[in-house]
Amino acid sequence: MNGKILKYVAYGLGAVTLLAGSFFLFAALSGTPLSEMQGVGAAFPEKESTPANASQALPHPQDELDGDRRSSEQILQEAASPLKAFLLPSGFSAAELSELESALKKRMAELDRRSRDLDEREKQLEEDRALYDELFAELEVLRNNLLEQSEEAEARSEEVAAKEAALQQSRRANFAALAKTFYGEDAGKPEEVAPLLVKYSPEDAALILIALPDERAAKLVTAVMRQAGGDERAMALQRAYMDARAGAAAK
Repeated sequence: MNGKILKYVAYGLGAVTLLAGSFFLFAALSGTPLSEMQGVGAAFPEKESTPANASQALPHPQDELDGDRRSSEQILQEAASPLKAFLLPSGFSAAELSELESALKKRMAELDRRSRDLDEREKQLEEDRALYDELFAELEVLRNNLLEQSEEAEARSEEVAAKEAALQQSRRANFAALAKTFYGEDAGKPEEVAPLLVKYSPEDAALILIALPDERAAKLVTAVMRQAGGDERAMALQRAYMDARAGAAAK
């Protein structure tokens, strides 16, 4: 018996709870304050809310205008843009700020000018470097050409020197063979062959003389000088013979 009573009581509490929850859920979804709902509004009286700053009275606009120490020109300048209208008063006047702005713009323009000058100088340096590289390359080509020409000239000089030496040796051999006509049993006396020696050039006559024995050559030169009587040709022959002897002795 007691169990059934408790069961009914539990059912009743559950139904009340479900009904109350549905009511509050409906009130929350509809957005209607509980004090304004019909039937139950009297059970939920509306509380009067007192603002935290209700005790502080809002300042009058005229009082704010009277307390503003800014000049009319400054107010107009600050209100010229929407951003300045919300800025707090600064420690600089509008003239000072304008001067600072002008100085900043001037400084920025100077920096821009210097930057452009540096860019121009860098560009000029790059052009000069390219020109110097080109000139250096041309000089290198010229140097290589000069080295090749120098080596070629040196080789040709050596070749010419070798040819001259061979030609000189051939001349000496020829005049050495010719010298046999001025010395020997059939050559005759120095006074007889001296006129034949004068017919050659002083250099060729000197080659003939150095191919002869020194005694025979000296007698021939003496005979030439005696017969010529101080002639310039005889003097040149004597000098050429002395030079040829000195050169042969140096070798």
